[in-house]
Amino acid sequence: MAPGPSVLTAASDNPGRHRHRVEWARLLARVFQIDVTVCPACGGTMKIIAALTDGASVRRYLAGVGLPSRAPPIALARIDRQLEFDDAA
Repeated sequence: MAPGPSVLTAASDNPGRHRHRVEWARLLARVFQIDVTVCPACGGTMKIIAALTDGASVRRYLAGVGLPSRAPPIALARIDRQLEFDDAA
């Protein structure tokens, strides 16, 4: 009796794995109207090389490119000026 295919071989031959990455890019394009696979400067094909998930790494990257690492403060609510005209009638 010959041994069956290894789990590693079966996982690497799975064509659905590559398709999942394309679906992720399409989802971003649909939700945010940006295509992460196309360079905004030249229109060439881009390849994702990393995904930052560690908070310290994200803050270090954002500081390096000159962007804030904290969200802007929440603005106070403003009154709807249209309501002032409702009493005039």
